[in-house]
Amino acid sequence: MAAVDSDVESLPRGGFRCCLCHVTTANRPSLDAHLGGRKHRHLVELRAARKAQGLRSVFVSGFPRNVDSTQLSEYFQAFGPVASVVMDKDKGVFAIVEMGDVGAREAVLSQPQHSLGGHRLRVRPREQKEFQRPASKSPKGAAPDSHQLATALAEAPDVGAQMVKLVGLRELSQAEQQLRSLVVALIQEVFTEFFPGCVVHPFGSSINSFDVHGCDLDLFLDLGDLQEPQPAPKAPESPSLDSALASPLDPQALAGTPASPSDSQPPASPPNSEALDFEIPSSSLAPRTPDSALASETLASPQSLPPASPLQEDRGEGDLGKVLELVEALKGEKTEQGAMLELVGSILRGCVPGVYRVQTVPSARRPVVKFCHRPSGLHGDISLSNRLALHNSRFLSLCSELDERVRPLVYTVRCWAQGRGLSGSGPLLNNYALTLLVIYFLQTRNPPVLPTVTQLTQKAGEGEQVEVDGWDCSFPRDASRLEPSTNKEPLSEFGD
Repeated sequence: MAAVDSDVESLPRGGFRCCLCHVTTANRPSLDAHLGGRKHRHLVELRAARKAQGLRSVFVSGFPRNVDSTQLSEYFQAFGPVASVVMDKDKGVFAIVEMGDVGAREAVLSQPQHSLGGHRLRVRPREQKEFQRPASKSPKGAAPDSHQLATALAEAPDVGAQMVKLVGLRELSQAEQQLRSLVVALIQEVFTEFFPGCVVHPFGSSINSFDVHGCDLDLFLDLGDLQEPQPAPKAPESPSLDSALASPLDPQALAGTPASPSDSQPPASPPNSEALDFEIPSSSLAPRTPDSALASETLASPQSLPPASPLQEDRGEGDLGKVLELVEALKGEKTEQGAMLELVGSILRGCVPGVYRVQTVPSARRPVVKFCHRPSGLHGDISLSNRLALHNSRFLSLCSELDERVRPLVYTVRCWAQGRGLSGSGPLLNNYALTLLVIYFLQTRNPPVLPTVTQLTQKAGEGEQVEVDGWDCSFPRDASRLEPSTNKEPLSEFGD
């Protein structure tokens, strides 16, 4: 309990702040829910793992540039088992060697001299640093911290202007949106090779008009009536998309990007059906071996190398072979979802350039394959049976198009709830629920700002009648076909 208490500080008026996760809660029940949640447990486990790795590791320098990790591993195996060797040759010739146990590390340090290839090695204990939580998911565009946010909003002349400015501070930039489109196009290109006619639909924050810096890239892989994979092709190289992702964004590169889904849908849907809110067993939160130190960030110095195993994702030929085996095994069979998820994960891992940390989560409420994309810094999920979420996202986008006050009010309520520890997982409200509350509030103003679900359903035209899993998702696709609201209240008066 002492370790937990050291992570928590009390705030005025009964609030608490978790210093490990940088999360503020309004009361003790909310704090307990956070401390028992996935995010906090994951960081506690990660901190303990990194501390243990540091106690088993040594910092090595002085070896020739042509020495690779295999040679270093073979040398240090004379002192005991070697768990991993992580090298950073971009800023010099250095390595972190993680031994299998503390005893092997002590054997290495007790040796007065080390030499390899005629060069004397400099070996010392790895420097123990204070644990730093992982960096933000998105390297391009970062949300301002509370001080920066307060300073920026103070420049606005009134409350309404502050609410509008908040949107600009938190929404994705055009470059970030283009980057997401390129990643979607890349994934679409690869999966089309295996499933001709399939469509990769982005949904959630990326397209629902309430995006924020660092939000996940949620994707729905629509296989339509496809029941079996096609004969496996050679892994596509995607030179144009790859080069576009590796260099400054060029709007010209977006010419072939698939369009966003145009279907529409109601808020009257199962709870949290837009977002993929699922429980993952704590044992599955981290891979069996820690992520590579070189997998997610550029190292500031050799001493700052986090403990890690060799890169896990650079296994192209092996993974492609696994893809081919899975495709052959599934040919002619009606594929069950679990097997299909495994196939999707193998295609991501073996055929999509830049993808790593692929993890299949079949036990989620909506089974998904989680992944990271190194060139863009994006984290994402691919689901196979989440069509309702696609329509929910379109409904939120439609609401934002119907009245310009919707987005500022939603962003403001979300920001307010986050600052007071009222939003999050567990017993707290997630962003999707907060957004629906705002929409309901605007539907019940006098006169209403937004039409009701029933009114929207009645205005759905030919080709817009949609039902998904028993839910009526019939809405107009074009907001300009609807009459604008006669409500002229300014934003600043909605809080009265």
